[in-house]
Amino acid sequence: MASEQTPSDARCELKPIAEFRSMYTEKNGTPRQSGICPEALGCFTIHKDVFNNPEHSLEGIADFSHLWLIFLFHKNNNSYTKAKVAPPRLNGVRVGLFSTRSPYRPNPIGLSLVKIERIEGSCVHVSGADLLDGTPIIDIKPYIGDYDAPSTAATTDQSTSSTHRTAAWVSCPPIESLSLNFTPEAERQTEQLSAENQLRFIDSADLRRAIVNILSADPRSAYRRKRCSDRLYFFKVDCVHVTCWFNGNVAQVLRVKMLEDSDQTDE
Repeated sequence: MASEQTPSDARCELKPIAEFRSMYTEKNGTPRQSGICPEALGCFTIHKDVFNNPEHSLEGIADFSHLWLIFLFHKNNNSYTKAKVAPPRLNGVRVGLFSTRSPYRPNPIGLSLVKIERIEGSCVHVSGADLLDGTPIIDIKPYIGDYDAPSTAATTDQSTSSTHRTAAWVSCPPIESLSLNFTPEAERQTEQLSAENQLRFIDSADLRRAIVNILSADPRSAYRRKRCSDRLYFFKVDCVHVTCWFNGNVAQVLRVKMLEDSDQTDE
Protein backbone atom coordinates (compact mmCIF):
# COMPACT_ATOMS: atom_id res chain seq x y z
CA MET A 1 0.00 0.00 0.00
CA ALA A 2 1.35 3.41 -0.95
CA SER A 3 2.44 5.52 1.99
CA GLU A 4 0.44 8.63 2.72
CA GLN A 5 2.08 11.92 1.89
CA THR A 6 2.69 14.06 4.96
CA PRO A 7 2.41 17.85 4.82
CA SER A 8 6.19 18.15 5.13
CA ASP A 9 6.59 16.00 2.01
CA ALA A 10 4.23 18.08 -0.07
CA ARG A 11 5.70 20.08 -2.93
CA CYS A 12 4.27 22.99 -4.84
CA GLU A 13 5.38 24.39 -8.14
CA LEU A 14 5.32 28.13 -8.78
CA LYS A 15 5.53 29.65 -12.21
CA PRO A 16 6.70 33.29 -12.42
CA ILE A 17 4.21 35.53 -14.18
CA ALA A 18 6.68 38.36 -14.80
CA GLU A 19 10.21 39.61 -14.19
CA PHE A 20 10.78 42.90 -12.42
CA ARG A 21 12.94 45.61 -14.00
CA SER A 22 14.51 47.74 -11.30
CA MET A 23 17.15 50.40 -10.68
CA TYR A 24 18.67 48.12 -8.03
CA THR A 25 21.15 45.59 -9.44
CA GLU A 26 22.86 44.44 -6.23
CA LYS A 27 21.93 44.02 -2.58
CA ASN A 28 24.08 46.90 -1.32
CA GLY A 29 21.89 49.97 -1.09
CA THR A 30 18.64 48.19 -1.93
CA PRO A 31 15.98 49.24 0.61
CA ARG A 32 14.84 46.50 2.96
CA GLN A 33 11.22 47.58 2.70
CA SER A 34 9.07 49.08 -0.02
CA GLY A 35 8.26 52.77 0.26
CA ILE A 36 11.63 53.77 1.73
CA CYS A 37 12.61 55.24 -1.62
CA PRO A 38 9.35 56.31 -3.32
CA GLU A 39 11.37 57.91 -6.14
CA ALA A 40 12.50 54.48 -7.36
CA LEU A 41 10.66 53.49 -10.54
CA GLY A 42 10.34 49.98 -11.94
CA CYS A 43 8.10 47.85 -14.10
CA PHE A 44 7.07 44.32 -14.96
CA THR A 45 5.42 42.75 -18.00
CA ILE A 46 3.12 39.75 -17.71
CA HIS A 47 4.66 36.83 -19.62
CA LYS A 48 2.89 35.75 -22.78
CA ASP A 49 3.24 32.10 -21.81
CA VAL A 50 1.02 32.77 -18.78
CA PHE A 51 -1.94 34.10 -20.78
CA ASN A 52 -2.62 34.27 -24.51
CA ASN A 53 -3.63 37.89 -24.00
CA PRO A 54 -1.68 39.01 -20.90
CA GLU A 55 -3.06 42.53 -21.04
CA HIS A 56 -6.54 41.12 -20.36
CA SER A 57 -5.38 39.95 -16.93
CA LEU A 58 -4.69 43.58 -15.95
CA GLU A 59 -8.13 44.96 -16.79
CA GLY A 60 -9.42 46.81 -13.72
CA ILE A 61 -6.00 47.22 -12.09
CA ALA A 62 -6.00 50.93 -12.99
CA ASP A 63 -8.88 51.39 -10.54
CA PHE A 64 -6.43 50.82 -7.68
CA SER A 65 -3.58 53.03 -6.50
CA HIS A 66 -1.31 50.30 -5.08
CA LEU A 67 -0.38 46.67 -5.66
CA TRP A 68 1.08 43.86 -3.60
CA LEU A 69 3.93 42.17 -5.48
CA ILE A 70 4.58 38.59 -4.37
CA PHE A 71 8.04 37.56 -5.49
CA LEU A 72 10.97 35.18 -5.03
CA PHE A 73 14.25 36.15 -3.37
CA HIS A 74 16.21 34.80 -6.32
CA LYS A 75 19.61 36.07 -5.15
CA ASN A 76 19.61 34.25 -1.80
CA ASN A 77 22.86 32.35 -1.34
CA ASN A 78 22.22 30.56 1.96
CA SER A 79 22.55 26.78 2.12
CA TYR A 80 20.20 26.48 5.13
CA THR A 81 17.71 28.62 7.03
CA LYS A 82 18.17 29.67 10.65
CA ALA A 83 15.29 29.73 13.15
CA LYS A 84 16.67 32.91 14.76
CA VAL A 85 18.07 35.88 12.87
CA ALA A 86 19.52 39.29 13.67
CA PRO A 87 17.58 42.06 11.87
CA PRO A 88 19.80 45.06 11.07
CA ARG A 89 17.52 47.39 13.03
CA LEU A 90 18.13 45.30 16.18
CA ASN A 91 21.89 45.81 15.80
CA GLY A 92 22.83 42.19 16.42
CA VAL A 93 20.04 41.05 18.77
CA ARG A 94 18.52 37.79 17.55
CA VAL A 95 14.80 37.07 17.33
CA GLY A 96 12.65 34.37 15.72
CA LEU A 97 12.74 34.31 11.93
CA PHE A 98 8.98 34.61 11.58
CA SER A 99 8.91 37.81 13.65
CA THR A 100 11.05 39.46 10.96
CA ARG A 101 11.01 40.11 7.24
CA SER A 102 14.36 38.47 6.62
CA PRO A 103 14.73 37.28 3.01
CA TYR A 104 16.29 34.01 4.21
CA ARG A 105 13.20 31.88 4.83
CA PRO A 106 12.24 28.21 4.33
CA ASN A 107 10.29 29.40 1.29
CA PRO A 108 12.07 32.50 -0.07
CA ILE A 109 8.91 34.46 -0.86
CA GLY A 110 8.73 38.24 -0.46
CA LEU A 111 5.94 40.80 -0.36
CA SER A 112 6.25 44.39 -1.56
CA LEU A 113 3.68 47.18 -1.62
CA VAL A 114 4.13 49.49 -4.61
CA LYS A 115 2.32 52.43 -6.12
CA ILE A 116 0.90 52.07 -9.63
CA GLU A 117 2.22 54.82 -11.90
CA ARG A 118 0.74 53.75 -15.22
CA ILE A 119 -0.20 50.69 -17.28
CA GLU A 120 0.84 50.13 -20.88
CA GLY A 121 -0.68 47.00 -22.39
CA SER A 122 0.68 44.08 -20.36
CA CYS A 123 3.33 46.24 -18.64
CA VAL A 124 2.77 47.84 -15.23
CA HIS A 125 4.98 50.75 -14.15
CA VAL A 126 5.28 51.21 -10.38
CA SER A 127 7.21 53.21 -7.80
CA GLY A 128 8.58 52.58 -4.33
CA ALA A 129 9.63 48.95 -4.87
CA ASP A 130 12.45 47.23 -2.99
CA LEU A 131 13.15 44.49 -5.57
CA LEU A 132 16.37 43.68 -7.36
CA ASP A 133 16.48 43.81 -11.14
CA GLY A 134 15.39 40.46 -12.58
CA THR A 135 13.31 39.43 -9.55
CA PRO A 136 10.70 36.78 -10.51
CA ILE A 137 7.14 37.93 -9.73
CA ILE A 138 4.88 35.01 -8.84
CA ASP A 139 1.65 36.94 -8.24
CA ILE A 140 0.17 40.43 -7.89
CA LYS A 141 -2.85 41.52 -5.90
CA PRO A 142 -4.50 44.94 -5.51
CA TYR A 143 -4.03 46.70 -2.19
CA ILE A 144 -7.45 47.22 -0.59
CA GLY A 145 -7.29 49.48 2.44
CA ASP A 146 -10.61 48.30 3.87
CA TYR A 147 -9.24 44.77 4.12
CA ASP A 148 -5.47 45.16 4.30
CA ALA A 149 -5.27 47.79 7.06
CA PRO A 150 -6.20 46.16 10.41
CA SER A 151 -7.08 49.46 12.07
CA THR A 152 -10.00 49.95 9.67
CA ALA A 153 -11.13 46.34 9.30
CA ALA A 154 -14.56 45.34 10.56
CA THR A 155 -14.73 43.20 13.70
CA THR A 156 -17.24 40.62 14.85
CA ASP A 157 -17.92 42.67 17.94
CA GLN A 158 -19.12 46.02 16.57
CA SER A 159 -18.72 47.64 20.00
CA THR A 160 -14.93 47.45 19.77
CA SER A 161 -12.61 48.63 17.07
CA SER A 162 -9.85 46.40 15.82
CA THR A 163 -6.26 47.29 16.67
CA HIS A 164 -2.85 46.11 15.63
CA ARG A 165 0.51 45.99 17.34
CA THR A 166 4.03 46.32 16.02
CA ALA A 167 7.19 45.30 17.86
CA ALA A 168 8.80 48.31 19.54
CA TRP A 169 12.11 47.76 17.75
CA VAL A 170 10.47 48.43 14.39
CA SER A 171 9.48 52.02 15.16
CA CYS A 172 12.10 52.68 17.86
CA PRO A 173 15.17 50.59 16.96
CA PRO A 174 18.13 50.46 19.37
CA ILE A 175 20.36 52.23 16.85
CA GLU A 176 21.12 55.90 16.37
CA SER A 177 19.26 57.86 13.73
CA LEU A 178 21.54 59.04 10.97
CA SER A 179 22.12 62.58 9.80
CA LEU A 180 23.29 62.92 6.22
CA ASN A 181 25.42 65.37 4.27
CA PHE A 182 27.17 65.63 0.91
CA THR A 183 30.69 66.91 0.40
CA PRO A 184 30.78 69.98 -1.87
CA GLU A 185 32.20 67.81 -4.67
CA ALA A 186 29.50 65.15 -4.27
CA GLU A 187 26.86 67.87 -4.27
CA ARG A 188 28.28 69.28 -7.51
CA GLN A 189 28.41 65.82 -9.11
CA THR A 190 24.82 65.12 -8.13
CA GLU A 191 23.61 68.41 -9.60
CA GLN A 192 25.53 67.74 -12.81
CA LEU A 193 24.10 64.23 -13.23
CA SER A 194 20.60 65.54 -12.55
CA ALA A 195 21.08 68.19 -15.26
CA GLU A 196 22.36 65.61 -17.78
CA ASN A 197 19.12 63.60 -17.43
CA GLN A 198 20.56 60.22 -18.40
CA LEU A 199 18.95 58.05 -15.74
CA ARG A 200 16.74 55.11 -16.72
CA PHE A 201 14.56 54.30 -13.70
CA ILE A 202 14.34 57.53 -11.77
CA ASP A 203 13.52 61.15 -12.51
CA SER A 204 16.85 62.99 -12.64
CA ALA A 205 15.47 65.73 -10.41
CA ASP A 206 14.87 63.08 -7.73
CA LEU A 207 18.41 61.64 -7.71
CA ARG A 208 19.57 63.45 -4.58
CA ARG A 209 16.37 62.67 -2.72
CA ALA A 210 16.68 58.99 -3.61
CA ILE A 211 20.25 58.83 -2.27
CA VAL A 212 19.14 60.57 0.94
CA ASN A 213 16.20 58.19 1.46
CA ILE A 214 18.34 55.08 0.93
CA LEU A 215 21.08 56.21 3.33
CA SER A 216 18.71 57.63 5.96
CA ALA A 217 17.31 54.11 6.44
CA ASP A 218 20.90 52.87 7.11
CA PRO A 219 21.35 50.08 4.53
CA ARG A 220 24.28 48.52 6.43
CA SER A 221 24.10 45.13 8.11
CA ALA A 222 24.69 44.90 11.86
CA TYR A 223 28.08 43.31 11.15
CA ARG A 224 29.17 46.16 8.88
CA ARG A 225 27.84 48.73 11.33
CA LYS A 226 29.85 47.24 14.21
CA ARG A 227 32.97 45.78 12.60
CA CYS A 228 33.48 47.90 9.47
CA SER A 229 32.24 51.30 10.60
CA ASP A 230 35.34 53.08 9.28
CA ARG A 231 35.20 51.58 5.78
CA LEU A 232 33.79 53.12 2.65
CA TYR A 233 30.31 52.00 1.59
CA PHE A 234 29.35 51.69 -2.07
CA PHE A 235 26.00 51.24 -3.77
CA LYS A 236 24.26 51.89 -7.07
CA VAL A 237 21.21 54.02 -7.77
CA ASP A 238 19.99 53.44 -11.30
CA CYS A 239 23.11 53.95 -13.46
CA VAL A 240 24.90 56.00 -10.79
CA HIS A 241 27.60 54.77 -8.41
CA VAL A 242 27.60 56.31 -4.92
CA THR A 243 30.51 56.30 -2.47
CA CYS A 244 29.93 57.26 1.15
CA TRP A 245 31.22 56.63 4.64
CA PHE A 246 29.74 56.53 8.10
CA ASN A 247 31.14 58.25 11.18
CA GLY A 248 29.05 57.53 14.24
CA ASN A 249 25.55 58.72 13.45
CA VAL A 250 26.64 60.74 10.41
CA ALA A 251 26.60 59.46 6.83
CA GLN A 252 28.54 61.49 4.31
CA VAL A 253 28.31 61.13 0.54
CA LEU A 254 31.79 61.47 -0.95
CA ARG A 255 31.31 60.80 -4.65
CA VAL A 256 28.46 60.38 -7.12
CA LYS A 257 29.40 59.32 -10.64
CA MET A 258 27.85 57.73 -13.70
CA LEU A 259 28.58 54.03 -14.07
CA GLU A 260 30.77 52.87 -16.92
CA ASP A 261 28.96 50.95 -19.66
CA SER A 262 30.57 47.68 -18.51
CA ASP A 263 29.15 48.21 -15.02
CA GLN A 264 25.59 48.73 -16.23
CA THR A 265 25.06 45.21 -17.54
CA ASP A 266 22.66 42.99 -15.63
CA GLU A 267 24.29 40.83 -12.98
